[in-house]
Amino acid sequence: MSSSTLKRIAGAAAVTAATTAALGLAMPATASAAPTTAPVITSTVSGGDVTFTLKDNNTGVLDGCAAALVDASAAVEISGLLGNITDPANLLTVLNSGVIKGTPGITTALKRSVTQTVLDVPNGVYAVVGACAGVGKETMTAISPVIMPSGIGSASSVLDFGSTVLENPESIPLFLTLAGIS
Repeated sequence: MSSSTLKRIAGAAAVTAATTAALGLAMPATASAAPTTAPVITSTVSGGDVTFTLKDNNTGVLDGCAAALVDASAAVEISGLLGNITDPANLLTVLNSGVIKGTPGITTALKRSVTQTVLDVPNGVYAVVGACAGVGKETMTAISPVIMPSGIGSASSVLDFGSTVLENPESIPLFLTLAGIS
């Protein structure tokens, strides 16, 4: 396979992961679609690096999951676009916003678990956002909050994130989800 073909496949995979994660947050569940199983996401912080594992418990050949580390503050600022993510202009804005950090993880029928590490993550509030989908199936999502730096010193990151939410009240549902309230 040529280098340009590999680059196109990698680019398509990144766009697919970003789109799946964004759609999972923005689209309501449909009652008539068979559900997929939500992804299982675990994340750890070591120094300035975030490692996350995405586990896909689905069994269908056309089922798959994608997850990415998302800058929660940037997601709050563009949360209005997520309501109409199928608009190509909105999708491009979301993909170019810097909301996704590092490389998304993607599962397939051949590989149902993937681990990704994002290096040198700046202080702030993040979330690993994942979604599983399949042909004709309802999308299921999962979120794992990540605060940098972890432990002592995190308060300022959370306060900065909270003020961003207050400046963008349409993002309150996203904030509640990240806080584990909804």
